[in-house]
Amino acid sequence: MRNVLRSIAALAPLLAGCGGAGAPESPSGPPVRGDGVLFSLLAFGGQMEVVSSPEQGPEQGPEQGLLRPRTSGELDSGQLPAVIVVAPTTVAYTVPDAHAEAEFIYSLAIHAGDFRGSGRVTFIGTLDGAPLFEHVLDCSRTVPAEERIWNTFRAPMPRGGRLELETRYEGNQETGPRVGWGLLRVSVPFEVPRSRASVDQPNVLLILVDTLRADRLSSYGGREGTSPRLDELAARGARFENPYSSAPWTIPGTASVLTGQSPPEHGLGASPSYYLADATDTLAEHFQRAGLTTGAFTCNPLIAPARNFDQGFEYFRNYRWARALHVTPDVLTWMREHREERFFLYVHHVDPHAPYEPTASSRERFVPEPAEGATERDLRGTLRSYYTDGSVDVAQAQASSDHQSNLYDGEVFDVDHEIGLLLDELEALGLSDRTLVCVTSDHGEEFLEHGWAGHHEQLFDESVRVPLIFAGPGVPGGVVREEPVENRFAATSLLALAGVVPASGLPGPNLIDPEEFELATAPGVFVMNTKGTWADFSRREKKKLGSVHSLIRDGWRLVQSPRPPENGEPLFALYDLATDPGCDENVAHLHPERVEEMRQRIRTWLEEGRARQPRMVPSAEETEDMLRALGYIGDD
Repeated sequence: MRNVLRSIAALAPLLAGCGGAGAPESPSGPPVRGDGVLFSLLAFGGQMEVVSSPEQGPEQGPEQGLLRPRTSGELDSGQLPAVIVVAPTTVAYTVPDAHAEAEFIYSLAIHAGDFRGSGRVTFIGTLDGAPLFEHVLDCSRTVPAEERIWNTFRAPMPRGGRLELETRYEGNQETGPRVGWGLLRVSVPFEVPRSRASVDQPNVLLILVDTLRADRLSSYGGREGTSPRLDELAARGARFENPYSSAPWTIPGTASVLTGQSPPEHGLGASPSYYLADATDTLAEHFQRAGLTTGAFTCNPLIAPARNFDQGFEYFRNYRWARALHVTPDVLTWMREHREERFFLYVHHVDPHAPYEPTASSRERFVPEPAEGATERDLRGTLRSYYTDGSVDVAQAQASSDHQSNLYDGEVFDVDHEIGLLLDELEALGLSDRTLVCVTSDHGEEFLEHGWAGHHEQLFDESVRVPLIFAGPGVPGGVVREEPVENRFAATSLLALAGVVPASGLPGPNLIDPEEFELATAPGVFVMNTKGTWADFSRREKKKLGSVHSLIRDGWRLVQSPRPPENGEPLFALYDLATDPGCDENVAHLHPERVEEMRQRIRTWLEEGRARQPRMVPSAEETEDMLRALGYIGDD
């Protein structure tokens, strides 16, 4: 209840109709309309009461999961977290008082496999027995595919009370269909005028290049010519030499960039949930409340509405593994359409994520003839054969890694070219001097540096050291900062540079300010993962670690896994970065006091972060199946 009231306090200026002092002249057109979500009942699943349900056994009882209303071969197509019931069923919640202007946002759908026979489902909501809403959905097999969707509605909820959600079924089937109650949010809608960009209050373009390790850009010491456009951007702005992502895989790494929070704080990658909490304020929400038009183009299917990454965006589209060159035309069109409005634009590319498939011209430029035995099949699959049965020898594994590393560089060049087209369009539209640009990544990629490949399992530089570049209004040119820093502070930096003061959330430093940068680097860099791996290529040894954490501080790096899986040994690996930057020699046994001091810092970081973690929407088996299909979860 205390958190709900705090959220309302943060929205007070918007509820009063104030969009902020000193805002630029508003363009013509409708205002920005958004929702200040106070909480979602999906995060309070343990407090759901089952009033009545069919007597077909416990497997028919209400459950929380992902429901998909349309059959599709695409990953993540149309699914949302929901309370899934078999009609007729009634469930109830006790909803606290929120605000006189509060609304209940809910979405209704029939399960994709339950459009059969003929019939209909009636959805009824009551508050303390008084009617709140009533809707009817057709569940017949004749319903066209394009109508098998989530249907979203709103109902006034000016006070709390007992909320009952009832479903009724009428049809020619013995049992009713599975249906979903999605979203289940209590929110306060707001409306603010749109604004125009200026030098003092610029547009913001945030580009996240999935799987881009820092050392593959030329300006970070990579091969000559891999990243000419990003090198130019860095030269006219600020480049951070040693930024680190919060985790070695997409969901937690991206969540940290978009929220400014660490995994223990936002919970993704540090809990069983893969759903960004409604109570977590994002960059898009803060910019939207300040009157910016918000748009997102994402190519990774994990960054999707099914995990609530669309909160705060007026326009959100997921392209599901599309190459950057296929997405750029749509992004350019969006920029042209909104050039008269101040905007926050988020672009999430997946080049150079595996499989590495550079364009023909890039392949010719960066990929020499591979050594004998090299393969382009999944490198982790090749290494599994190497570690388990020896059916792949050392030479073949190394040749395959070297070849795919070259393919990776070709994709880096391709995405650099596409980013250049966005920068050129800003110039053509006359927006370059009024647009703040930031480029970073969610994680890196391994090519046998520490015995493994891909990402999401190890915490060394190849997996978590990423680029971080700022350019535009308020960013001094030609600045390079060497100290290690977490790239999640890009969020607070962009808000500060854009002149947007968040009413709540996103506390942290502006990395462009020298004094605040020192505050950001003083605690050190923390990284974590819940499913770690330890590999020794030369000895052909590989083992699972379970939860693994890392701290970089004062020239040292600690990697620890204090509670590995059953029969595993705890791991404490310490590296002296001054003499061993590649982290090849574990000197933990020589410095036990330093190890213990760094371990205590990690414990404190975890405890303090978890204490701030909001209520999370539980994970679902469907999400875990997707992560397993993408290689993020192993069968063991």
